[in-house]
Amino acid sequence: MEQQARLEEEAEAERLANLSPEDKLAEKLRLQKIQEASDLKHAQDAFGVTSTSGGLDAFNPESKEEFKEFGATISWKVAQFRESEHFPQFVEDLLRSLCVNLSAADIKRVEMTVETLHSEKLKQGPEVRGIHGSSSILKIILG
Repeated sequence: MEQQARLEEEAEAERLANLSPEDKLAEKLRLQKIQEASDLKHAQDAFGVTSTSGGLDAFNPESKEEFKEFGATISWKVAQFRESEHFPQFVEDLLRSLCVNLSAADIKRVEMTVETLHSEKLKQGPEVRGIHGSSSILKIILG
């Protein structure tokens, strides 16, 4: 057993010695990520945290598709509260806080999207406009 472990260590050392500088960096980052995950697990165990995965906390979007999924999840979660009288103000505050760090050009695109939705709601008539309009805005902007 000990001899097999030693042979595996030698094989790994030889593999690492033959890596290009880019591959060495990638390997270092991979090992660092494994170490960080291990450290996080130990910290969670030490503090009695049972789970941090699932729901919105599980998202770490990077691609356009991942951001779409993230937006759909947020929209679904937020839309659950659309019946509240406080919902329209919440949506306004949320959009403001989301747009604070956007460029002027990005804010202009958001503005045009909201204006288009507003025009569509006006065309639909009062029976369709109701409370449900705010969640539609979120779906289009966030998703």
